[in-house]
Amino acid sequence: MSRRLAEKRTENTNPILNIVVAGLVSTTAMTVLMQGLFNRLPRDQQYPLPPEEIATVAETSVLGKELSPPQHMAWTLISHFGYGITLAGVYSMLAEPLPFSALLKGVLYGIAVWAGSYLGWLPALGVLRPATQFPPKRNGLMIVAHLVWGAVLGITTDKF
Repeated sequence: MSRRLAEKRTENTNPILNIVVAGLVSTTAMTVLMQGLFNRLPRDQQYPLPPEEIATVAETSVLGKELSPPQHMAWTLISHFGYGITLAGVYSMLAEPLPFSALLKGVLYGIAVWAGSYLGWLPALGVLRPATQFPPKRNGLMIVAHLVWGAVLGITTDKF
């Protein structure tokens, strides 16, 4: 990128807004993909996906009560998108110095987020069982969803 273009890009951007937009766009892509792939799972594996399971745990432990179905869905979406936006912020700090393409940086980050979450902090806190205890097709769904999230995040962040 030319120096002039880089300076113009810096002048015309709000880093926080860029992170929020990148997080929203990538999490939207992930969520749409998850829903489409969920419908292709075998019937016995069509139970709530991790964002809803996590929201259910947080609902009772943080809010101290069960929510109505519409409130629960709103809580699930708010927490899922909030996490996606927060991790977009972390990505924006980590990715810049890496010598890879935006796509590769995003994909690597997406798989790292999946592994850190589903093999790390979620089981460690007792929120979910580790990914090794879920059926391969459900794990595949979540891995692909995180790869797409990361790819879209990397590309979207690079455009700002």
